[in-house]
Amino acid sequence: MADNYKVSKAPKPITPLKGIGQTYKSKTIPRADYETWCKHDLWTIERGILLLLNAEQLPSRETSTGHCTSDDEQQLYEAFLKIWRVAESSLQAGTLNKIGKELPSPINQVLPAVFVSWAQSKGYQIPAELNAISPVAQAHPSANGQPDWSDWLSRNHLDLHELLLLSLEENPDDKDLSFFDSIGLNDDETYNKRRNEATSWIKAGLLQGRRVNNVGSIEYEQINPVTFFTLAESNKWDLAQEIIDFLHEHQSSKAEVVEDGCVDSENKTPPNEKELKQGLRDIWVKEGRPEMKLFFPDKIKKYINKPGSPITAVYTSGKDAGISFKLSTGTTGHRTKKTISNYVTNFKKTS
Repeated sequence: MADNYKVSKAPKPITPLKGIGQTYKSKTIPRADYETWCKHDLWTIERGILLLLNAEQLPSRETSTGHCTSDDEQQLYEAFLKIWRVAESSLQAGTLNKIGKELPSPINQVLPAVFVSWAQSKGYQIPAELNAISPVAQAHPSANGQPDWSDWLSRNHLDLHELLLLSLEENPDDKDLSFFDSIGLNDDETYNKRRNEATSWIKAGLLQGRRVNNVGSIEYEQINPVTFFTLAESNKWDLAQEIIDFLHEHQSSKAEVVEDGCVDSENKTPPNEKELKQGLRDIWVKEGRPEMKLFFPDKIKKYINKPGSPITAVYTSGKDAGISFKLSTGTTGHRTKKTISNYVTNFKKTS
C-alpha cells in the first residue's frame, strides 16, 4: 500500500515534525492539521499514522532511486512504513477494526478513537493534540449509554434499521456505533440474517412497513415495534430483557398485537394469548398449583406434545429459557421463563 502512495512536495512547514520519540526537521513536509482532522468522524489508517508522526502528507520518492529527496523525508517515510506494517498485522488479526471491511486497503477507514486506542496499546507516543479524542467515549459509545428503552419502545413507529439495532441491544442514537467498531455492520452475520428474516415478514404481509427507495437501497419505515418484536420473539430471536418485558406488558394488558384482529372485551386478552394461558393454567392446576421453581421446567416437561397441551418444547437455559407452543388455530410461538413466571403469579391471584 505505502509503496504506491505518491504526493507532490508540500509547502514549508510551520514547525518541525515530531515523530514517535524523535523530531523530523523537514523543510518540505508540513505538520499535521490537527484542528481539521480531529473534527473528522473517520480517518483512513494512513491518515492516523501521519497524525501520529505530526505530518500532513507522506513525502514522495524519486522513481530512479526509490528514496525520498532528503534524509529527513526518508526518515519520515520509513517511520510511516514501520507503523503501517504493524497496523496491517493488527488488521489481519482483528485487533484493529475498520469500517467497511469489504473495501480495498487504500481506503481503509477507522473511528479516530479506535485508532488512537490501538496506537496507545502498541506503545506509540500520542501527540498532545490527539488527547482530546476519548477512546472510551468514541470507540464504545453504547458501553455508557444503552438504548433509552422507555423512549424507543414507546414510539408508535420505527424504521427497520432502528428496530434491528435495538434487537441487538445497540443504541440507534449513537452515531459512531460500537457495533461498527466491534464487528462491522455490513459483515455482521446476525444483523444480515435478522434483516432478511424481517424483510420476509413484510413480504408475507405479517409485518406492515412503508417501502422506501433510498438511493438504490430499499429501506422500510413506519413499522410498529410491538408487531416487530412479537414476531422476533416467536421466531426465537435473542432479545434484551427490556424488550421481553415490553412485550409482556402489551400482551397481558393492552393487547395491541392480535393476529386475527379480535380482542376479548371482558379481559382485554387476545384470543391466542387467552388459549395459551388457559392451557398453562390447566397444567398448573393438574400439577397441584406448584411454585414457579417446581412448575418450570420439571412439571411442564411432562406435557410436551401431549393431547390438549399447547407445549411443544421446553428450553431450560440461556435467554431462550422458556417454552414453544402451538395452539388450536395453528399459531406457534415462544414464551420466556419470566413470562411464564408472571402467568403463574396471576394464576395464584385468581385461584
